[in-house]
Amino acid sequence: MLSVVEHPFPVGALVPPHLHTREDEFSIVTQGAIGFRSGDREVVFGPGGYITKPRGQMHAMWNAGTVPARMIEIISPAGFEHCFLEISELIAAGEPDVTEIVAVADRYGLQFGEPDWYRTFRSSEWSRYPKGPLTGIPGRRIRAVSPLGRISRALLAFALVVVAGTAGYLLLGFGILDALYQTVTTITTVGFREVHPLTSVGQWFTMLLILAGVGTALYMFGVLLEALIEGHLRHHMERRRMDRRISRMTGHIIICGCGRVGTASAQYLTTLGRDIVVVDRDPERLRDIEHPTVIGDVTDDRTLEAAGISHAQALIAALDTDADNVYVTLSSRALRPDLVIIARARNEGSMSKLVRAGANRVVNPQLIGGRRMGSFALQPHVAEFFDVVMHDENLDYRMEEIPVGPTSPWLGYTLGHMALRERGALLLAIRATSGQFIANPAPSITLEPGTILITLGTPDELDAIRRHVNP
Repeated sequence: MLSVVEHPFPVGALVPPHLHTREDEFSIVTQGAIGFRSGDREVVFGPGGYITKPRGQMHAMWNAGTVPARMIEIISPAGFEHCFLEISELIAAGEPDVTEIVAVADRYGLQFGEPDWYRTFRSSEWSRYPKGPLTGIPGRRIRAVSPLGRISRALLAFALVVVAGTAGYLLLGFGILDALYQTVTTITTVGFREVHPLTSVGQWFTMLLILAGVGTALYMFGVLLEALIEGHLRHHMERRRMDRRISRMTGHIIICGCGRVGTASAQYLTTLGRDIVVVDRDPERLRDIEHPTVIGDVTDDRTLEAAGISHAQALIAALDTDADNVYVTLSSRALRPDLVIIARARNEGSMSKLVRAGANRVVNPQLIGGRRMGSFALQPHVAEFFDVVMHDENLDYRMEEIPVGPTSPWLGYTLGHMALRERGALLLAIRATSGQFIANPAPSITLEPGTILITLGTPDELDAIRRHVNP
């Protein structure tokens, strides 16, 4: 189901960077001029202009003109319109407290942030537009605090109270340990006894410390309890462990996009025992993934770096649109010139664009699926044989490629000298350094560095060939 919401934008209104974790938005400007910013991309639309804001993508919006503006939001799936309704009710009841707005945003999976581009925008680019309240609610700027941020602030406030209380008792003549002990027992309401008799000044100070410290301590314990009950700390620790695991991985494969194609790729690579990292902007898609995951926009270089692109073997771009796959391919090739990149293309016309963007291989699932169906119609046994050999993990036989390394002892020798057949595996073809495939190669062919041997055999036979070629 969809929902439709109309938003007014007073002159100078700015909605700070935020992202939706549960829904996608399609915005249509109906009046005035509204600017949109996400990452390095910034646009300003007049009436009739529209833009798509997918879930997981941090973006900001503002009135870019000198008159009030309006836009219509189409939200999919429906449900987020209730967030706007609750915020409107808070405003109607009086000027809302920021914590109330944050609580509503948390319930609907709305996350605010302050990326690097927003600081640059606020300091320079924002000066191009008429000024007004920098907020999505007139007269009030909303800035959400994450659960971990609330924990940090609570602990800092508690530490400041302890330091202030200890310093106060030191000035009253207490020793350092006695001052700390008196402060802690006071603000935690334990109150065993007074370490030293208090003067009237000491009594006034203790009462002030109780009023400030007890509230701070209760707030800190409440925030910690909330984090434990709602799982924020557990989620943070799991994220930290996953990040450390990714940082230790080498030679893994990054899968960008956890749709049908990305999921199928992950399942196949898992059967081969390969390490993979799955990246997607939708947390729901990654909820039940057993592999290391990164939630974020893969068109952002920082997301690719978090997935360990600097020490990965290959990247599979399996996003929903060809435009996104082209952008990811360009970014990945710029970050890693030697990375193997396999990109998905929905349209045949995009295949050449992806190759020019830097993809080593481009796959069109519809084209390959159609050809495979034709093969099953004409040569079902041949097609099934290749399917079984390549994809059936229950079969002992495998087809693999073995490169001839620069230090192989067989360089300069012929295929006949290697006697591969005596080791059980079958040499189906080779790929010469020129890129040419040679099926059923003659024994007289001389091996060169970079020659690829395409072999068929059991895992043990293939391991023996691999050790024989590159000991």
